Amino acid sequence: MVDLHRSFISKSFLRSVWALEYEAFKGSTEETALVERLRTWAARKDLTARRDILVKLEQRLATVRTRNKAETWLFPKLASKRDLINTAPMRLDDEKKREWAEQRYELDLAANYDAITARLRPEAILSAAFVAGELSFLIDGIPVIERIFVADSEGEFIVAQWKVLAATFNITENTHGQKLANALRKIAVVDNPAIIQQVIELEAELSAIEAEILNREVKINTLVSRLYELSEADTKIIERG
Repeated sequence: MVDLHRSFISKSFLRSVWALEYEAFKGSTEETALVERLRTWAARKDLTARRDILVKLEQRLATVRTRNKAETWLFPKLASKRDLINTAPMRLDDEKKREWAEQRYELDLAANYDAITARLRPEAILSAAFVAGELSFLIDGIPVIERIFVADSEGEFIVAQWKVLAATFNITENTHGQKLANALRKIAVVDNPAIIQQVIELEAELSAIEAEILNREVKINTLVSRLYELSEADTKIIERG
């Protein structure tokens, strides 16, 4: 499972240009105080609450059927095969136009998959959002799926599913963007209104907890940066690992 709240200090300073400074800091009273604060932060109840809500969401979603959304739904800028046929070279006959459209569609689809693959790495942080009617899925805070506009009730239901996926999707060095895209297209089909309502309510709770986690994480990152006297440029280098 990929944690939304990976700690800033987990980056190895022994691999950075601050190795000597870290050795001087190690074992000091400042480090002891920092470790204690980080330990308290890691044991917070909101982290446990987030895990509990994800479990409840998984339990409910495991009871329903799923249906694959179209690839053009997930990638709104992806032209359909029918639209591509209409833009095929006029010199081609109908059969050749269909072949041309098929090849063009597969190339465009592969380009979308490759864009996702380029951002996937074992330590990547996956997240999902539904804001102002727009669904999006992010890798390390960068949207790789966006501009999917749906009604509020549908968006809240889908984003809950995507958040569970973000927390459980396993990424290896060889994970391809197509695997993640196919998982995102698999949407629950529910006949029981109670499940839909429960999922939406749980998603609202989850969003509130995640906002609090991010707020606390910013405070921890600021504390670490101040203790190590890191500049903004130093911080960016560490975050890139």
